[in-house]
Amino acid sequence: MSASPTPSSAWSVTPFPVVELPTSGVTANMLLPATKLSCTESQVSTLVTDAVVKHVDWDGTSIRNKLQQHVEVHTESVRSAKLDELKATYEKKLLDALSGPVQSILETGERNSWASIRRLYRRETENAILRFLNSLSEYELDQTVSSQMVFELREHARCTVEKKAREEAGNVLMRMKERFSTVLSRDKDSMPRTWTANEDIRAITREARLAALRLMSVMAALRLDDKQDKIDRALMISLLDGGPLSQKRSIEFTSDPLASSTWQEVSPKDTLITPVQCKSIWRQFKAETEYPVAQAISMQVSGLLTISSSLLPTIMEIVTAIVNMSHNKKHSSHMSRQAGPHHAQSFSNQTRKHAQVHCHASPYSASSSSSVDSNSDNES
Repeated sequence: MSASPTPSSAWSVTPFPVVELPTSGVTANMLLPATKLSCTESQVSTLVTDAVVKHVDWDGTSIRNKLQQHVEVHTESVRSAKLDELKATYEKKLLDALSGPVQSILETGERNSWASIRRLYRRETENAILRFLNSLSEYELDQTVSSQMVFELREHARCTVEKKAREEAGNVLMRMKERFSTVLSRDKDSMPRTWTANEDIRAITREARLAALRLMSVMAALRLDDKQDKIDRALMISLLDGGPLSQKRSIEFTSDPLASSTWQEVSPKDTLITPVQCKSIWRQFKAETEYPVAQAISMQVSGLLTISSSLLPTIMEIVTAIVNMSHNKKHSSHMSRQAGPHHAQSFSNQTRKHAQVHCHASPYSASSSSSVDSNSDNES
């Protein structure tokens, strides 16, 4: 007897279950912050338990472990991205807080420039670190990880200052000429100078060069560690012409302090401009600033000539008046000498005429005179 085929309805075929885990339920809220990571394992267990197919002897442990692994990797990836973004935000804030002010302070070239930069650097860095730590607290990071991130942020602040200082040191010649021009062309009230005879061009030129030299001294080295150095004194004594400073060189320095590639008491990593470079830059600076000085002298001489030409007619008039007065005085003296004899002769003639008139007017006098004359003749 042949076996009749079993109808398909009599067979119960159970295919291998294809389980699709509802991973869409794992959202970013399950990943961040780190305080919710402890819930991941229980959530995965719940998801896998819900996915069990009835009447099938299937162990979901391996799937659960694999899913948990993927979730942890994804969580770490997202957290790292968030931390990098947070770190970049605070680095940008430090860059904005330090870059511009550091450049402005270096451009002034004052003696306390680096003291001001240190105060600015410490204040802005500490404020940024406090806010950064407050933001990191939401992620419950290990102390080692937090300390490393804070260290990197602090180093970023220092590198920002150093980068700006090196950038300004590369433009030191241009900054020195700008500083020299400002001091030379404007007075202490920032008013344009008028090169009159009262302006001491030599003293003003020395003052302008001194300001430029101090600017180079400020930019010669990085000074974020409160260490003292003698860069300023070395530059003043070696490069500033004349005056008492250059005479002290043999007392403070046994040799030329600029004949070296390093500064005393300054590490090479903090050196921005070497002593030899300073010497070369100063020679170029003096050569390129001779023209403004010569122009100032020319303007002063031109002003004196203009004043002289405007006063020349008045001076000529005064000289002419003096000559005329002298000539008139001599002429008056000559006339007075000629008038003396003339008046005497006139007086004599007048007397004689008066006597003749008197004789004609008195006969008695005439006869008396005749008798006297005759008696005189007889006696003789």
